[in-house]
Amino acid sequence: MHTHSVTGRPQAAQVSQPKPPPQVGWKPAVHISQLKPKGREKGYQNAAFNCGPATVAMVARGWGRWPNSSDAQVIKHLGKGLVTQNGTTPKDVAKMLERAGVPIPGGQAFGGPFDSKVLNGQLGKGRMMIAQVGVVDPKTKEVSPHYVLIRKKTADGNYVISDPLKHKSTVVTPKQLGNAVNRAPPDGGVLIPVGRPGGDLKPSTPPTVAPRGFVDPRAFMLPEGWGDFVARHPYQSYGDSRGDQGVYGGPRSEVPRGFRTYSGQMDGRTPRGYASNVFNNGDHFQPGYSMRDQFMGPRRPTGLMPALVTPEPARAESKPKPTSTPDKSAFTATDDVFTGVDTSYVKTTASPEPEGKPSKGYRLRLSYGGSGGKTDRTDKPVTPHYKDLDAYVNKLLKAKLQGTKGIQEFLQRLAHSEVERDKRVVVRMGEIELAQGGIGKKTNIESFG
Repeated sequence: MHTHSVTGRPQAAQVSQPKPPPQVGWKPAVHISQLKPKGREKGYQNAAFNCGPATVAMVARGWGRWPNSSDAQVIKHLGKGLVTQNGTTPKDVAKMLERAGVPIPGGQAFGGPFDSKVLNGQLGKGRMMIAQVGVVDPKTKEVSPHYVLIRKKTADGNYVISDPLKHKSTVVTPKQLGNAVNRAPPDGGVLIPVGRPGGDLKPSTPPTVAPRGFVDPRAFMLPEGWGDFVARHPYQSYGDSRGDQGVYGGPRSEVPRGFRTYSGQMDGRTPRGYASNVFNNGDHFQPGYSMRDQFMGPRRPTGLMPALVTPEPARAESKPKPTSTPDKSAFTATDDVFTGVDTSYVKTTASPEPEGKPSKGYRLRLSYGGSGGKTDRTDKPVTPHYKDLDAYVNKLLKAKLQGTKGIQEFLQRLAHSEVERDKRVVVRMGEIELAQGGIGKKTNIESFG
């Protein structure tokens, strides 16, 4: 009996062991180079075209996939039959993720102009994002399609990315990342979320903190039945006053029914800014005399509670100190990166996929419009009457690439339209964008499929 590695070569069968518990959370980050991955000495091919499988290989490592195979072997397995001279399309990235067994939540990708709120929402769930970007050659100003992995957001609002053209992970600003995504040839890039091992992180609820200078308002909540009790006892104090005075320093019988929170009486033993409240017996007050004690029973003194005082002026918020240094050379590359690297292309043929393998979750659907607010479904047409569908779609894609004002809101309304001609536009835009490649650095090709 034999098992097979990602190279297809038989390996000796291993002793059966108990199934390990499901992995929860990402394994330590592993950066993989598309040009010089570990294990490249053994017939590594298509280095200049492998940014797609190299990026997916980093995700696969985070999931603990193929621990006994080299990085070069994993890239070769993922890209076999999928990497072309035009690089890798988003559709093929989805197929690679399927080979790695890494889920794409909902099969959803984001194709609108870069929106940091969308990205932050995905990263906040513990996911990572594969981003299709444009890499600039500083010498020729040429822009090439490319893939990078967005790992996480830093404390000061930047992003940690792994670019397979670089030798290690780097940090970029939101502006750097947004510009790179929006300039991806020919009409802007696509963001593909990848699921976290063990499922999404659960949102944490921040603790409730009383405003500076105020008592927690929950201290003044009246117990159930208090109103009825006060109605039956209209002329008693229901603060914890001393037995010989009422709330306002007069006889008890003269204290009218109503809300009373603070005594208004301060003596030498009451710290400045403190007073008793409805439910707290001050340490110099006698318990048992108030309506509170009659209603809820006498209790021992519990000390004093801060009174409602004028809040201090809010201090100006200070910006967090930078905790990361952005890479000024991010999303740039010259042909020098290929020094000592074979840049030829070799066509490969993938092995037939196992029958019955589920693929529904890996059929990408493109979402447009970013986080521009909730838009309800509409049966009113968004697009004008057009004669040539492709011509109109290309016009929209060009506007998206140029960041034309209002394009994000327009795409969002378009994506929520129930009108058939609008739906045809959205479908065609998705077909075009999901079929556009990313290679890592344009070398000897002039077009993109």
